[in-house]
Amino acid sequence: NILRSAKGIMRINFSDYCLFHLLMARPDPEVDIAFLLMDRHRRGYITLGDFKEYVNGHFAEGTWRKGSFDIKCDFVKRFFGSHGQNVIRIEEFPQFFVHLQREIGAQAFLNVAKMSSGLVPGPKFINIVKTACGWRLP
Repeated sequence: NILRSAKGIMRINFSDYCLFHLLMARPDPEVDIAFLLMDRHRRGYITLGDFKEYVNGHFAEGTWRKGSFDIKCDFVKRFFGSHGQNVIRIEEFPQFFVHLQREIGAQAFLNVAKMSSGLVPGPKFINIVKTACGWRLP
């Protein structure tokens, strides 16, 4: 977390601002920022445990309920291995991130669709889009 609490007010120091600005100025800053968020122990790679922590902390609102992201899906097995033995390094992360975005959208839709006999009404679709990829909306 780059914001620090000082007397109850969230603040950022200059060196963290410079790092944040550098990341935002890169062609795909959201990929770099996502990697930093998932690499909780600052090891330069993401384990299945890191990914689980991230998912449980970030997919717990809106269409997502805690535990509703299927961590045992084929997508996770493809990147982390069938027993979670693989790690994702920064060089592999952009591809992982693209596939993660697709998986989030698919799982969000399927979670709602299975409660609606396979068809999702308009208002629920809008909720899915806001939850699964709202950061892309203007």
